[in-house]
Amino acid sequence: MRHQGTITHWLDEKGYGFITRKDNGDRVFFHISDCPRGAIRPQTGWVVSFELTAAQNGKFAAHHVHSEKFLPKAPGKPATARATRPAYTSKRRRRGQLLNGLLLLLAVSAAGYGVKEYYRARQLLTLTHGTPPAIAAPASSLRAEHVPPGGTQFQCDQRIYCSQMTSRSEALYFLAHCPGAKMDGDGDGEPCEQQFGH
Repeated sequence: MRHQGTITHWLDEKGYGFITRKDNGDRVFFHISDCPRGAIRPQTGWVVSFELTAAQNGKFAAHHVHSEKFLPKAPGKPATARATRPAYTSKRRRRGQLLNGLLLLLAVSAAGYGVKEYYRARQLLTLTHGTPPAIAAPASSLRAEHVPPGGTQFQCDQRIYCSQMTSRSEALYFLAHCPGAKMDGDGDGEPCEQQFGH
């Protein structure tokens, strides 16, 4: 049989208290283990229902103590968005920040490598031609520089294939002086062998 009462005394640090019965005003001992597991801890002033059992000292004790107050409150509107976030979002955020950092590092590294290769190619062109392509030299010095020993005048431009060459001398000049020339497939230093022989 279930009885009604009010918690009139509760020692939370010790885990026990007393219920004053509604029907006769007697105080009945109860322990936290007699309350629902995982529920909110009891507090004075709560109206509860309980069963009576005989205790070892010959008195009665409350058993199977229940109240609506023991149930956790339904979640309402959170005070802040931070309070309702699941625990895994902080891990996900850290993982995302780490990924963003790695991507940024990769982008900076790629940009640095590109700048390094640009200056390396520019230095190579400077060593080959004597003047970097970004600095324009006077037309007279270009003509003098590009005169091969045979006296024919050639100049580096966008042409890179044998089909664009008019002579073996021009192909030899392009292969030796113009970057990106694709005229020596077998790498023997002789350009356009099918077109011009040798």
